[in-house]
Amino acid sequence: MGIRRFFIGWDQPIVELANEFLVVELFEELISKTLVVVPSKQAARKLKNRYRENSKFDNHPIFGTPETALDLFEKDSEKPANKTEKALAWALTLKNIKLTQLRNIFPIAPPDRSMNWALRTSNAFISLKNSLNEGGLNISDVIENEGQDFVDLSRWKELEHLESTVESSLKENGLSHLSKSFLNSPSSIGDIEQIILIGLPDPPKILTDALQSISASHKISIVIYAPDSEQSSFSEWGRPMTEHWSNHKINIPNAESSIRHVSSPDEQSREVGSIISEHSDPHGMVGIINNDTELIPSLKSELKKHNLNVYNPSGELCSNQEIYATLSLFRDLMSSGSFESAIELLKHPEIINHIVINNDNEDIQIETTDQIDTVNNNDDPELAAANILVSLDRINDKHIPTSLDTALKFSADNEHPDLTNSALKQLKEWLDQLHDNLIENLPGILQSIYSGREFDSEDDEEFSHTAEYLNSILNEIRSSPLQSMDGSEQLNFILSALKSERVPEKREPDSLDIQGWLEVLWENSPHLIITGMNEGSIPDRIAGDIFLPDSLRSKLGLRNNESILARDNYIFNATLNWRNSCGRVDIILGKESLEGNPLKPSRLLFQCDDSELADRALSLCSRINSSEIIHPWTSAWKLEPMKIDKAAKIFEEISVTQFSNYLSCPFRFYLLNLMGMNDNQPVEMEMDAMQFGTFVHQVLEDFGKNDGIRDNQDESEIYKFLEKRIEFRATRKFGTKRTVPLSFQINSIKERLKWFSAIQANERSLGWKIIHSEFKIHINNEIKVGNLKLKGTIDRIEQNENDGSWRILDYKTSAKAINPDKAHLKNITQSSSDSIPDWRTYISDKKRSKWINLQIPLYVHAAKLIFEKESIGSGYFNLGNTQSSMKIEMWDDLKEDLMESSLTCAENVSKEISNCNFWPPSDSPKYDNYSEIIFGDCDSSFDPGEILQK
Repeated sequence: MGIRRFFIGWDQPIVELANEFLVVELFEELISKTLVVVPSKQAARKLKNRYRENSKFDNHPIFGTPETALDLFEKDSEKPANKTEKALAWALTLKNIKLTQLRNIFPIAPPDRSMNWALRTSNAFISLKNSLNEGGLNISDVIENEGQDFVDLSRWKELEHLESTVESSLKENGLSHLSKSFLNSPSSIGDIEQIILIGLPDPPKILTDALQSISASHKISIVIYAPDSEQSSFSEWGRPMTEHWSNHKINIPNAESSIRHVSSPDEQSREVGSIISEHSDPHGMVGIINNDTELIPSLKSELKKHNLNVYNPSGELCSNQEIYATLSLFRDLMSSGSFESAIELLKHPEIINHIVINNDNEDIQIETTDQIDTVNNNDDPELAAANILVSLDRINDKHIPTSLDTALKFSADNEHPDLTNSALKQLKEWLDQLHDNLIENLPGILQSIYSGREFDSEDDEEFSHTAEYLNSILNEIRSSPLQSMDGSEQLNFILSALKSERVPEKREPDSLDIQGWLEVLWENSPHLIITGMNEGSIPDRIAGDIFLPDSLRSKLGLRNNESILARDNYIFNATLNWRNSCGRVDIILGKESLEGNPLKPSRLLFQCDDSELADRALSLCSRINSSEIIHPWTSAWKLEPMKIDKAAKIFEEISVTQFSNYLSCPFRFYLLNLMGMNDNQPVEMEMDAMQFGTFVHQVLEDFGKNDGIRDNQDESEIYKFLEKRIEFRATRKFGTKRTVPLSFQINSIKERLKWFSAIQANERSLGWKIIHSEFKIHINNEIKVGNLKLKGTIDRIEQNENDGSWRILDYKTSAKAINPDKAHLKNITQSSSDSIPDWRTYISDKKRSKWINLQIPLYVHAAKLIFEKESIGSGYFNLGNTQSSMKIEMWDDLKEDLMESSLTCAENVSKEISNCNFWPPSDSPKYDNYSEIIFGDCDSSFDPGEILQK
């Protein structure tokens, strides 16, 4: 019977012309025995509905896609493996096969052959198989076609071995991942006698081979959406000829106004909303073709503002669903067992709420800034959940636990609420269950987590679909070799399978469809909006295929970059053609992706007449649209600090170290001391600078308070003592299992204190004897600066046995040695001199300095009053990270006039605090712990109204 071609023109929508063709060409006796093949289910639905409206016959043909046609040829007893079955077979093969047999594929053996690696790697091989399947080919067929002269023969031989191993594994379950050749298929394909391909410019080679094999016994018609004048530009199967269409001119009417080049995905969506708003009722009038999946969320959001429902026929990825996120968190905890992963899980609203609501303890201690209240669990679960997270932060700050197990031990201390320990115990219980038997225990864990949620059958359809698909994956694992593998590998497989699955969307009444490029021929709305018209999206581009380069694809008759360019050029021309006289096309493209990466305009936009090309290029390659104004960033609103609490402790007492905080920035001092806002630190794997210094101070306090060792002049004995105290405190604080960075820090402390031991032994031999270690100046003494009581702890106070002199030393653990003078005073520049009050300045030899720290002078002042001494020396005992920076730096210039200046500054700071002067803030403090809430400057971020009302 042969293969016939028909050209139906392109001056009307394809649905209309295709329907007219069917009405004329289909005879009653053949109608029910005809299969009409179109590119997609959406196209099949449209043509089927149109045909039913106009047909004079009661029966109608079968409307389907290329997959529908190929199903007619499937006669084998082995059924094709689905996506999950393929992924499992390939991953298990890669995990277990001897890599010595695959030297050309894996010249360097992977360091970790985990299931996660196998799943990631299998994607490349499955992609290869899918590409070959388009041509009805297997890996072995490529070798046969290319022959022994094949340049890459050795690697493809190994690929063939992999393919054979996977196929053997699938055959055990009656499955296959081989492409079927239809050249020798029987002439009968059921009751179908006629197959018509309509508007299919890119039929897969496997389909055309199959149809060729039955063309002698069946009627095969190829219906091409183009006029008769284009007969020479299409192949026998309706494919656009590359030599004709690759460089075919594309006439875009009113290109200057119809092509919109905007900055970002959000801008593209706003442009769509603006265009659609021109229609009082866009339904049936406007069609949306989107070529960039990044745009879909913002398109939906934007059109919602215009009270328009949007439908995405391709559906949402399961990886965007909540269950996927929950499983990912459990996967991270299973694979690492880390405290950081535990915290992330407990930040999950459903998990933390489940733990709070189902906790056995009726009463829970809720710790706030100023007090501890007892609340009923069910009265305020949100407060209880917040308290758990605060407590976990404190555990991390104090102990830096490496694992959930270590954190559990520390959370059992009385200083933490019982609920924190209960939360970690619940995670541990779930973790043990998943490691024991993930397949059986996972559903129960998820059920308990979501037991408190009220589900709506319509609103939670996507959640339900994801849950059902998860159940099907679990069932597949139960009967597979993965059943014997550990829970982490099983969960990796589950997530990998879920990642590529899509959740069908619910279609709301009167929805506008967001369709893909290959649907554009079948969109019959007169006004078409095309978004994402960027290179790489249109035309699609195959790049960097490690197994099938473009040249090999062309030789094998598979889709390649040249054939895709020709196809998309033809589609664009056909889409524009009938709308040139009775419609409109708006084309929108972006300059940047969602991540800010630059995007190129589609090359199809440059396939215009030479007379237009220069202006088109200038328009599409300009950096910024002339009409586009980029406004400077501003805050949406200002934060309002709380009213000053006059009963706060800072109005009664102040520590020596807090003076430098106020001198750095009065407003940030307010945030810390009156609002209790500490900087938000992420979970750390090591001690920060403050924790490191505190640890060293604690070890040296042990040394200074031990009468038996602090007077010792033997550096080896001193270090032996210090080393034991380091290990004791490290074990008590961090446990025995420590992170690598933490272990390095502990070793660094040992090295520093070994150098310290030598200096300490020498200083003791010179007569310096420690008489006080970690001396608290506020215990049994009331020293006031202004109206505020002074608090502070002097690291060590010494007296020299030879001459009776006294000195104060403050330990410093900075990497480099610090000079006390420079740490307290800073030169004043000419530009800033006017804004600095006189009480903060010190003038010496016509050089003006400002106080930035008052620690040492205030220690000296307090010590003189307490010990009734006229003269006390002072300095830093630097404990740097090199032996040369390990030294004592005395502040020899701290004379009477300098002391007097420092006390004047301290008294005025005290007065400023007492008078509630916390505004204006400093412009740029050296260390800013509040940069996350202060965007640019405090004036634009905060409303100081409450602070200024004193």
